Amino acid sequence: HPDDLADTRSFIDQTSRTADERQIRKRYVRPDGGVTWALLSVRTLRDASGKADGLLTVAVDTTAETLAARDLSESEERFR
Repeated sequence: HPDDLADTRSFIDQTSRTADERQIRKRYVRPDGGVTWALLSVRTLRDASGKADGLLTVAVDTTAETLAARDLSESEERFR
């Protein structure tokens, strides 16, 4: 998602330099223009000397949970 691009780049850069595993929630734009939310778990892969050699990323679609939480929050706000 264009609004998440700068944060994602910073997250990847920091993960490869300073951490072995981190997570981030972000959005992706689908080909149909819709938005999918995901939780990314990113692990730094290192060579034998300990130098960062790549990243392993696993993305889990959290769209349903994210939208449900948003709807609940909006409903609670209306109730107040």
